[in-house]
Amino acid sequence: MLLNLCVNALDAMPDGGHLSIRGWRQVRPGGEVVQVEVSDTGVGMSEEACRRAFEPFYTTKALGRGTGLGLALVKRIMTNHGGEVTVDSVEGEGTTFRLWLPVRTQAEKATPPTRPVVTMDLSTNLEKGAVLVLEKDILQSRALQRHLEHMGHPTHVARSSDEAVHLLAEARPGTAIVDIGSAGSDLDAACERFRAAAPGLNLVLSSGGEPSLLNELDPSVVQGFLPKPYLRADLVSLLKRLGS
Repeated sequence: MLLNLCVNALDAMPDGGHLSIRGWRQVRPGGEVVQVEVSDTGVGMSEEACRRAFEPFYTTKALGRGTGLGLALVKRIMTNHGGEVTVDSVEGEGTTFRLWLPVRTQAEKATPPTRPVVTMDLSTNLEKGAVLVLEKDILQSRALQRHLEHMGHPTHVARSSDEAVHLLAEARPGTAIVDIGSAGSDLDAACERFRAAAPGLNLVLSSGGEPSLLNELDPSVVQGFLPKPYLRADLVSLLKRLGS
């Protein structure tokens, strides 16, 4: 959560500024909480941007600079932990995000979780197929790489279509997970290049928008689609289906 908020603050202060992170315990009507404030002195946000800040895929950043998923992820994490998050901002003066997390007692910490626990086989003692990841966003590519390697898949990361073609021809992975926005303006041509570089490749496309482009692609070319944000279980299920 803090990483997402700090990255946003950095983007909001292109000419420099001040970023502060403060935290303290306080008592609220529902019990004791830890409050955290992340404040910057950047360009600020409009009233509409504040209202829509936590909507998935909503972003005020320039094309290619943001996915609109960072604050939605912060909101989801806070909700899953029984917390809250709000934003206050003034254009030209800066932005403050306030987060409240409940403090658990020792007895509560010892209580088993009430939500069902989903388990999956993530053992790494068996060699699994290599995977190529084409993703310009460094945070997303690193997260996906960690998941794949933890699942036992040797993983190669590319930042451009040209780099992906080179890695595909050199490493010959069985599967490629390609972010549509990172593949270039001509997705059809990019897919053909990927498959030519690695015949027999399982090609999986990923996007935060509607997969309408997939309707125009040959199903023999694209074997899967991962809508962002996706769960780790979705990734495991897809790779199992592809036999990777």
